[in-house]
Amino acid sequence: MEHEQRYVHLGAGAGAPPGPRQHIDGESVMTKDDLLTELSTALRFPDYFRRNWDAFEECLRAVIGSPGTEPRIVQIDASALVQSRLPADTALLQEIWAEVSEGAPDGRVPPHLVLA
Repeated sequence: MEHEQRYVHLGAGAGAPPGPRQHIDGESVMTKDDLLTELSTALRFPDYFRRNWDAFEECLRAVIGSPGTEPRIVQIDASALVQSRLPADTALLQEIWAEVSEGAPDGRVPPHLVLA
């Protein structure tokens, strides 16, 4: 899908905006809970975040909708390893990220996801 190219980047993240990146060590991600925990930390989700995909989507929308939020770039290092361990979850992550980012309110800069 076209919008995935705008906010979800493969490889070194060509096309992602410049700026600091929140790195997730893909080698330490063994389970869906690990992945969601790392993402919630990188995106500074609230403490009440429950480690499931519906809650992830809701909190990601809230991050995008927050005024004064700087652009964020989350990079999952060793993403091929994560994709091999959690293929369905990685695909769902990309789908949710692209959908939520594409629907960002006017004037809000969605975060970018880099799968390195």
